[in-house]
Amino acid sequence: MTSNRPTSDRWYSYLPWIRLRRIEIRHRLIAAFILVSLFPLLVSGYIAFVDSVNAIETKTRVFSTEVVKQVAKNIHLRMAQIDNESASLIYATPVQKALTAYATEQEAERSAARRALTQALLEHYGAVSHINQKYFLDTHHQVVDMQAFAELTRGVAHFIDHADATSSKPQWGSYDNGVGQENIGMVRTIINKNNNEVIGAIFLAINPAHFSAIFDNVDLGGDASIFVMDANSGKIIVYTPGVPQNNLDTLQSTTPMLSVIKNDLHRGTDNGFINFSDPHREQYLASFATIPGTSWLVVNTIPKRRLIAEIQTVRNKLVLIGVLCFLFAIALGMVIAHSISSPLRALMRKIEAFGNQVNPTASPMQRRALRRAEGNDELSRLTQSFVVMNDIVHQKIAQINDINATLEQKIIERTAALAASEQESRTLIENSPDTIVRYDLQCRRIFINATFDALTSDGVHSLLGTKPSELPGGANWDMYEQKIVDVIKTGRKGFFELRWTSKNGHDLCSDIRLIPEFDTEGKIVSVMSVGRDITELNLSRAELSAVNVQLAEMNATLESLATHDSLTQLPNRRLLLDRLRRAMPASDRHGRYGAVMFIDLDHFKTINDTLGHDMGDELLIEVAHRLQACVRDIDTVARIGGDEFIVMLENLSDIPFEAASQTEIVGKKILQVLMQPFHLLSDHYHISASIGITLFRGTGKSAEDVLREGDIAMYDVKKSGRNALRFFDANAYGATHAQGILY
Repeated sequence: MTSNRPTSDRWYSYLPWIRLRRIEIRHRLIAAFILVSLFPLLVSGYIAFVDSVNAIETKTRVFSTEVVKQVAKNIHLRMAQIDNESASLIYATPVQKALTAYATEQEAERSAARRALTQALLEHYGAVSHINQKYFLDTHHQVVDMQAFAELTRGVAHFIDHADATSSKPQWGSYDNGVGQENIGMVRTIINKNNNEVIGAIFLAINPAHFSAIFDNVDLGGDASIFVMDANSGKIIVYTPGVPQNNLDTLQSTTPMLSVIKNDLHRGTDNGFINFSDPHREQYLASFATIPGTSWLVVNTIPKRRLIAEIQTVRNKLVLIGVLCFLFAIALGMVIAHSISSPLRALMRKIEAFGNQVNPTASPMQRRALRRAEGNDELSRLTQSFVVMNDIVHQKIAQINDINATLEQKIIERTAALAASEQESRTLIENSPDTIVRYDLQCRRIFINATFDALTSDGVHSLLGTKPSELPGGANWDMYEQKIVDVIKTGRKGFFELRWTSKNGHDLCSDIRLIPEFDTEGKIVSVMSVGRDITELNLSRAELSAVNVQLAEMNATLESLATHDSLTQLPNRRLLLDRLRRAMPASDRHGRYGAVMFIDLDHFKTINDTLGHDMGDELLIEVAHRLQACVRDIDTVARIGGDEFIVMLENLSDIPFEAASQTEIVGKKILQVLMQPFHLLSDHYHISASIGITLFRGTGKSAEDVLREGDIAMYDVKKSGRNALRFFDANAYGATHAQGILY
C-alpha cells in the first residue's frame, strides 16, 4: 500500500496531516482567517479581564476583612456591656440572699424570695428596651421569679438545658423563638459569694436589633450584605434592618458558604476571605470574623457580579469588536476559499468518476496504470488514496464476516447454556418440597411436579388435563377452581388456604399462591399454583390459641384476686379506694352528697373462736349477702379485712340533712338485718354491728381521710355500747361528741 505522508521533512508539515486533512480546503481557509483575526484580540482581552478582576478582588478582600473585624469588635463590646450589667445584678446582696432562701423548703421563704427576685429584675432591666425576656432560674433551670406566667418556649428551654451549669462565665447563643426566627440569649450561672456553690442562673433574651444597629454606619454598596451567623446551626441571627428583598434569599442560603468557612476555622484562623456559590450557582465573595467567646461569625457577602460590572462593560465592547472582525474574516475567507476550492471541486468530481470504475480487487499494476494516466502530481496521489481506501473497505467487510462467524459460535454456546439452565430449573422444580401445578386458561392442569405424586392415589399423570372441580372434586376444590378463574380475569396474584384429604386419608392444609403468567404482549397464557403444606403450622396455631384462652382466664382470675376479697367476693380495700376516689369528684360535679358507712361486727371474735374459722367464714359470707341486699346497684359493699365491712352510698340528696336522713335509713336497715339470727351448725346465733358514718362531697378531703372519719365514728359507737350507728362530726371531734348524732 502506498504511503500518503508528505514528502517534506519539516516538522510542521506533519502536524496538520493528523486532523486537518479530514476537513475540506475551503473550510480550513475560512477557519484560518478567523483565527488570525480573533486570536490576538481574545488573548489580550482575557488577560486584561483576569488582571482587573484579581486587582478588584484584592482591594475588596482588604476592605471587607477590616470591616467585619471592626463590626465583630463592636458587637463583642456590647456583649461585654451586657455581661457587666448582669454581673452587678447577680452579685448584689439582695439577689444572693433571695436565691439562697429559695433553695430552702419553706414555702413562705420561697414566696418572699420570688418577690424579691422579681423586684430586682424589674428595677435592673425594667427600663432596658433591648432585653426582651429576663428570668432567674434555680439550680434545676426552672423559672424562679413571678413574672413568668407560662412555661418557657421549647427553644428557650432547649438553650438553657444545654448551658454549662458549672461555669460562671456568661454563655451566649441563639435559639428558635417558635415561629422560625432566631433570638439571642445569654445564660449565666450564679455562684454564692460565701461558699462558691451554684445557687441558680439568670437568662436574658436580647433583641437582635440591639446588635444590628451597629450595621447602620457600615456602607458596603447596594448588593452587599452583612450579618451575624451561628456557625453551629448555620442560621442568621442578626442582619441589617431593611435589607433588600433580593438579598434575603442569599441570607437564607448560607450552607455552601458555611462549609467553606468551617474549613478555615479548623485551621485556627479567626477571620478570612472566601469564595462560594449559592444554590443558584451565583458566585460570591465573603469575608468573616469570629466573635470571641461565641460560635458566631460576622459575615459580609458581596456578589462577584457587582465587582466585575465595569469590567464586563469593557468585555462587551471587546466582544462587539471581535464579532465585527469575525464577520469580516468570514466574508474575506469565503472569497479566497471560493477562488481556490472551485477548481479543486471539479477535480474531485473527476476523481470520484475514476474511483467508481476501478475494480476493488484491482492489482498493483492497475493502480500504477491509473497513476500514469493521471500523472504524478498531488491530485493523482489523492486519487490513489481513494483506491486504497476502497481496498480497506473490502478488508473491513471480510473482518465483519469473521465477526459474524464468531457470533454464530457464541449463539450456539449460549443455546447450550440455556438448555443446561432449563434442565437445572426443571430439576429444582421436580425436587421442590412444594407442589407446583400449571393451569391453562380453561383451568386444566398442564404441568404437575413430582411432589404432587406423593399426595395422590393414582399418580400425577391421572391429573393432567383435568380441572380441580373434576378431580378430586368437592366444595373446597370448586373454590380452588374459582380462585384460578379470578386470577385469569384480573391478572392479579391470589393467596388462600386449601383444606383437603391425601391418598392416605390424612387431613391436610396447604398455603396456595396463584401466579399469572404472561406472554411477550402482556396477555395471560397460564396460571402457576405453588402449594406449601402448613398442616403442622395450623396445629401449632390451634394449640397457641388454646394457651391464649387459658392465659386470659388466669389473668381474669388474678385481676379478681387483686381487687376482690377471696372469701366473700366483695371488693377489697384497693378497689373500694379506687371507686371512692372516682365518686368524690363525681359528687362535686353533680352537687350531690355521698356517704361511707364503716361497719364492724360485734363479738364476732367470740363466735369465730367458739365455732371455728370455717363457721366464722360462713357467717361473714352470709353478712356480705345481707349487706348487698340492703343497698342499690350503684352502691358499693366492700370487706376490708376480718369482720370489718364498708358500704359506700352515692348520688344522695344535695342537702346535707336530707343526705344524712337517707343514709340513716340504710344504716338502720343494716342494723335490723344483721340482728336477725344466723343458722350455723344446726343452731341459731345472733350478732350486732357498730356503724360509723361520714358524708362527703367534692375533693376537699382525700379518700383515706373519709375512711378515717368513718373509722373514728365507728369506734365512738363501740365505746358507747355497740349495736348503733353514729355520724362523724368534725366540729365535735377532738373536743366533745355532744354534737354527734347517736342512735
